[in-house]
Amino acid sequence: MGSLQDALKESSILDKFGVSEKIHPEKTEKHNYQQQRGEKSYSNSNGSRYTGYNNNATVSMRRNNVNNLAEKVVTKIGTGEAVDYDIVKDAEDVIQSLKRDNHNTIDLKTNQIRKFLNYVNVLRNKVDIYCAKNLMATTLSPELTMEVEFLRVNIVYLVGRDTDKSNAVKKFVEKAGLLEKIAAIGNNIARFNKFCKFVEALVAFHKFYGGRDR
Repeated sequence: MGSLQDALKESSILDKFGVSEKIHPEKTEKHNYQQQRGEKSYSNSNGSRYTGYNNNATVSMRRNNVNNLAEKVVTKIGTGEAVDYDIVKDAEDVIQSLKRDNHNTIDLKTNQIRKFLNYVNVLRNKVDIYCAKNLMATTLSPELTMEVEFLRVNIVYLVGRDTDKSNAVKKFVEKAGLLEKIAAIGNNIARFNKFCKFVEALVAFHKFYGGRDR
């Protein structure tokens, strides 16, 4: 099997997420440096060249960052091998195991865990529509299967955005085994629905045990 990066390209999933821009190795060092700074070359009326700033520089850099993240998450598409876990018990155990501060507040903030729930809910809505149109379906379409895989990229992005020294998001992801559970979904609808319920349980127990934004 190819890498996740290759699979994402082949399915055009990066285009759907607005991150289809590729890094071209043939670009010169100067051109790359200018691009990172948001610079762009222009021609004026007399034909001379000058360098200005590209207003889309931030967007381009984010696209490149996501391309890099896709390569770092995993090297192969999930095998779809089942991972056994108890939705309620395991979710509660994960939240109870999270580090707390001196005020007994969970380090992981509510907005951090809810961001991932939002990613899951958006995809869940798409799966629900697919299932309504395909009542006998037990497997996801190739496109939806790829979007499930992309949830792992979303997770790594959230981990990378966490600048707190406690690394609360990373520790949460590891304790919950989110990357492994997503990899185990494959194209199985039942496993996807189980994972959605697990994420919902994580959010619920986080709130129950005093998690909040600070």
